Amino acid sequence: MLKNAFRFIWYDKAKMFGVLAGIIVCVFLIGQQLSIFFAIMRGVRGISKTNTEYIWVTNKKTLNVQEVYQMDTRSGQELQSVEGITSANPIVIASGAAKFKTGKKVNVILVGVQSPQFVGLYPTLMPNTNKQLLINDGAVFLDFLELKSYDTPTLNDYFEINDNRVYFAGQTNGAAGTTEKYVYTTIERARYLGNVPRNSVTMYLLTWDSTRYAKQQMINKINAQIPNVMAWDAENLGFVTITNFLKTSPIGISFALIVVFAIISGLTIVGLTMFSSVKDRIRDYGTIKAIGGSNALITRMILEQAIVFAFIGYGIALVMLLGLTSFLMKTKIQAYLPKELAIALFFTTIFISIMGSLVAIRKITKLEPVEIFRM
Repeated sequence: MLKNAFRFIWYDKAKMFGVLAGIIVCVFLIGQQLSIFFAIMRGVRGISKTNTEYIWVTNKKTLNVQEVYQMDTRSGQELQSVEGITSANPIVIASGAAKFKTGKKVNVILVGVQSPQFVGLYPTLMPNTNKQLLINDGAVFLDFLELKSYDTPTLNDYFEINDNRVYFAGQTNGAAGTTEKYVYTTIERARYLGNVPRNSVTMYLLTWDSTRYAKQQMINKINAQIPNVMAWDAENLGFVTITNFLKTSPIGISFALIVVFAIISGLTIVGLTMFSSVKDRIRDYGTIKAIGGSNALITRMILEQAIVFAFIGYGIALVMLLGLTSFLMKTKIQAYLPKELAIALFFTTIFISIMGSLVAIRKITKLEPVEIFRM
């Protein structure tokens, strides 16, 4: 039966390429939009997308990692007094205005981490960067993907942040947010550059005795014992940040509409093309029915054609998507194609192909065998 389905497909090459084009364009557009959407949402998570092995503690008012509130350093002492906590590593976040030697001015977000452990530093550094370089006087790390935004400074170049002289000591790789430009330095330098009081911190990253307490158990314990702070799993903090972002931004609706219209377009193209193909071959299908072929046989034949189209179209679209995401990974967008999305796209392709073939199936199943002699 599958062999006959291939024969029907190959007989009309124009219709075959039409169906494949509809499937490929639809699947590629859906995958491209969703991969970029996921990349943007990952950027929205900001610094919470990394260092997920720690417990994050913020001011209780903080419900968005992009809009954080400062808290008193005495909170760190309280946190360390909680049974099971082994260390509380402070982080200071402040805004800054960077001015480069070319005259370019860029708003940046300073992230200060404590030496010598540098807990909270973006974990992926360029090969020529050692985190210990941050100890040097005036040292800051810029993100490799943001260098063009800074007029491409070179390592060891001096520039200014909030009218204070600093120098480009090293590079992170992928720390860029959706619109935010993160600059990493020591916690003392971040306080100085960002004019943050010495008794203020933005958040703490905690380690704990994992042999005695599970992560969520420790989070619940902190939230129950210490007022005015909120302990988070980094994934939950990122989820809350994304939720708040989508509530105030139309970007989610925009991407959803594009995906919906891509599916509708795919269904329309595949449905009309397969209907046209069946209509052109209606004498052949009618002959099959006239010699005793059942509607189930015809339906199976058309569905097999649809599934063949789905597999071929999905394979081509997937290769195109992998090529696109590989290219974008070298840019600030850094789109990616998780396996869950690839699986979802496969079933979407099958759905579009089968649903698109239903119009053609309905046309054939309504055909009476006697009508073949009138054609």
